[in-house]
Amino acid sequence: MGSNLFEPVPSLLSRTIEHELTQEQLSYYGEALDKLVSIGTHLLNWECQDDDVNSVSGDEALVVAAAFRRLLQLMDAISLQIKVGAVDSAIVHLRVLFEHCVQFEHLISNDTLNRSFCMVVADKYRIVESIRKTPLSKRIPDESSYLEHLETQLGRSELQPYKEEYERLRLSATNKELKWYNLFNNKLSDFSKLVEFEFPAYKTNYRWISKMFGNDAVHSTNLIDGSFVNQDGSTGIIQIRKPIEAFALAGIVHNVIRNPFEKFVKRRAAKRQSEYIKAIMVWEVAHKDLAFPKLNNYNQKNHI
Repeated sequence: MGSNLFEPVPSLLSRTIEHELTQEQLSYYGEALDKLVSIGTHLLNWECQDDDVNSVSGDEALVVAAAFRRLLQLMDAISLQIKVGAVDSAIVHLRVLFEHCVQFEHLISNDTLNRSFCMVVADKYRIVESIRKTPLSKRIPDESSYLEHLETQLGRSELQPYKEEYERLRLSATNKELKWYNLFNNKLSDFSKLVEFEFPAYKTNYRWISKMFGNDAVHSTNLIDGSFVNQDGSTGIIQIRKPIEAFALAGIVHNVIRNPFEKFVKRRAAKRQSEYIKAIMVWEVAHKDLAFPKLNNYNQKNHI
């Protein structure tokens, strides 16, 4: 009788977490991140509902809240993947999370209203240009009406200076996608420049997360570095369900989101800041092993 091709070869791939201790550790790391996400939901709720938000422009409040929500979505995705042992795919989200956190910090650290307008214009123009490049006959249903909607939004008078700056940069750029943080700041031409000039303290994080193991996970490079021989001598795919890797990943996530969380809550009244500080201190006491990890604890060669 032939093999059941709908079931994996056990020696090559196992879709179950065999050891109870391993599952407990993965659940511990995932639930630790869940608690950080929960704290973040309260920060987002305060941003949207507190009375002191009335002192902030509606455009700014919307952009900042949407950007922070995206941060929480990425954290939540990493948590879910860690719980089932899918550490390698979680690394892809980690790289996106890191780059988003840096941009979020840049957004709220200074001149937030103007930077919010830059983000709105750059994001909408990106979509507009994509649709315009598609011939009418090949556009998906409602795409043309959506284009009209975007162009109407971009027609707001307060966006005019940002549109002019975007057009100026677009005409001077050569084969690259414009970044919102590049508007009115020529030196910030890409993410590496944003780190270099605005967040030099993050250079080590950038090297590890974006350039080292994160780059491999995103682009499927460095695939044959490592061993494909199991301890019993059989050939196999090394399982990406090692608790030490989940530990490193969870710790790095905390390391990455700490500053954005702190800067975000500083937009709130002193009472809210005090609530946050108490909560994060309780989390760090309960998860001392994750609170301040070193990035080089993660052994890149073992995650293939």
